[in-house]
Amino acid sequence: MFWFAGFALLAAETLFYPITMVFRARVLFLALPAIAAAIAGYSLGGTIMDRRKIQGYRSAILRGIYVSLAAFVIFAGLFALSIPFAENGWLRSSFGAIFLDTLMFGLLMAGPLAVVSGGIAGASLFWLVSNKDV
Repeated sequence: MFWFAGFALLAAETLFYPITMVFRARVLFLALPAIAAAIAGYSLGGTIMDRRKIQGYRSAILRGIYVSLAAFVIFAGLFALSIPFAENGWLRSSFGAIFLDTLMFGLLMAGPLAVVSGGIAGASLFWLVSNKDV
């Protein structure tokens, strides 16, 4: 859980590093991806640490990508729920439209970074688990 949250926070910081943001933007664009990655990592990423289910780096990378894509969908839902409270002009009744817009434009902007970050998180977690002394 914390492994994927840390990688998501690092990837989001990389994407938004040169931009000065107010607190509510930091919550929307830095904290929400980390929370979504923690949820997805907790529910889907634990398989990487099971040596019987994950046989090699290829499986770990694919599982990490799967976790990052699930985290992206969770983030879109959290973002659509949160933005009417953080910014003026957004309606709570347009949750579906905000969710779809976040998925569509977010995949264009941050999708490749999320896939790469998830793959690296999966591979590095597998490396940590497979190299520990039992």
